[in-house]
Amino acid sequence: ALRGVGVDTVRLDAHHPDLEARVNDVLALGMRVCLRIDASKLVEGTAQSTSLSKAVSEQIVQWELTGNDVRSVSAMAQGLRRRGVQARKLLVTSGPEHLAEALDAGLGSVIESVVLQCETAWLETLPTLRVAAERSGLEALDVGIAWVPGAFDTGEELAQSLLLCAAAGVQPVEVPSEAIYAKTFG
Repeated sequence: ALRGVGVDTVRLDAHHPDLEARVNDVLALGMRVCLRIDASKLVEGTAQSTSLSKAVSEQIVQWELTGNDVRSVSAMAQGLRRRGVQARKLLVTSGPEHLAEALDAGLGSVIESVVLQCETAWLETLPTLRVAAERSGLEALDVGIAWVPGAFDTGEELAQSLLLCAAAGVQPVEVPSEAIYAKTFG
């Protein structure tokens, strides 16, 4: 059913105790896997994701790195690099200050894109994010949006925001499923 509406990638929490089984289940459905790792959940510098078998780890198409402590996030990203992880790595950020701090901590050499996790005030924040990236020498850094649940009151707000994202060249765009399936949409 998910592929019928254009969903081909499933994001999993890298800290789930049955992570490898969940990854294998998604792969068995013919879908791609993205892992989100929260640096604040790391225990003694390791995550459940680091214990994935090499064969399963190579099937991950994207690693999303998040956390308020940019040093921990940077250490996590460097660890993925040392392991030889070739999949796309992106930083989930709360705003321009967090992004600038992360880039100053050396994440710019590891990540390929940034996703702003936000409610609705993203349009005003987007140029500031891009300026922060440019100041660190990353003029071509992709910037995406991930809206949190409750970000939209109406389907019209969601539709307008999606059109604005397309016009601004924002990719990827993550929409909470509740916004799509709400009775107010359309």
